[in-house]
Amino acid sequence: MTTFRAAEGTRGLLVGALIVMATTGCDNVEWGGASLSLQPPPGSGEEDPTASASDAPAPPSLPNGELLFVVSSSGDRRTATAIAFVNEGGTARVPPVDNPRLGPLLANRLAGIGELTLFANGTRAGTALVSGAAEEAGACVGLPRLDVGIELRERANEWPTLLAMPRSNEPWEHGDLAPPAQVREVRAASLSMAGNMINGEGAVWPPSVIGIRRDIQLFHGPDGLGVAASFLYRDRLDASPSPAGSYSIFVMGEERPDSVHQTYGDFHRSGTDGKQAPRYLASLDWDRDGESEVVLEVFAEGQRSYRLLERDGAQYVDALDVVCGGPS
Repeated sequence: MTTFRAAEGTRGLLVGALIVMATTGCDNVEWGGASLSLQPPPGSGEEDPTASASDAPAPPSLPNGELLFVVSSSGDRRTATAIAFVNEGGTARVPPVDNPRLGPLLANRLAGIGELTLFANGTRAGTALVSGAAEEAGACVGLPRLDVGIELRERANEWPTLLAMPRSNEPWEHGDLAPPAQVREVRAASLSMAGNMINGEGAVWPPSVIGIRRDIQLFHGPDGLGVAASFLYRDRLDASPSPAGSYSIFVMGEERPDSVHQTYGDFHRSGTDGKQAPRYLASLDWDRDGESEVVLEVFAEGQRSYRLLERDGAQYVDALDVVCGGPS
């Protein structure tokens, strides 16, 4: 094996050349008729000609679609809480207001909203004028809220919950706002649906199924009169803790010529799996596809949240869970 060693004189010249290059920034030095050229290794400060602009991180952006709001009242005050982005392709979560990347974009979007269209019973119910961002946190911590003043169509105030979307140039239907008649057979069908779910889950039967029904609402569904009912065994329809052995049932159905067809069902063992008790809030065809979507309010221990349902044939399926106070 041969080891190369520079002569003492050459070694001194090489060291001197490196000193000169370091102090002058020159990478070509000549001495004694010899020429030395040094090239920096890749990545030592020079731009890589193969680098692509596509390697740069994409700028932050909000989900596509329009904001969907739930409008609530507290005395004379009305607030609109943004719960989701909705479009023809589906739904997406609203980022928390304190999200460091998306929070400023969301604030700008909200600041540009001056008027909301209100909805009840799946049809236009009035107008909401935005006065500014709500300062106090709502029941769903982390979601943006707007203070609004509302102007309602006749009978719109008979609906307990209103939905809202930013005003657009596309017209919305001005349909009937009269609440549906309370059809006994449709109300009774909710008891049968709940009983079937108790049997299917092998749960403890209550002394009376109607005795654990905490909420029932009738509404105009896409194919007929609809019903939604919440049942809680050894529990309450609020954000209180669930005792051991408790469970919740939520069912939806639609009137058909010969029966009431179940369109959605949820059974949850609150006492062991944690509380998740839904109730019906409102419905609206927010993506204008001819099928109504549904908003549920869901009670957990110490908090409330929302669940969005979309139509899949003759059934409703979960589309989005809006968890309050979620991570940024």
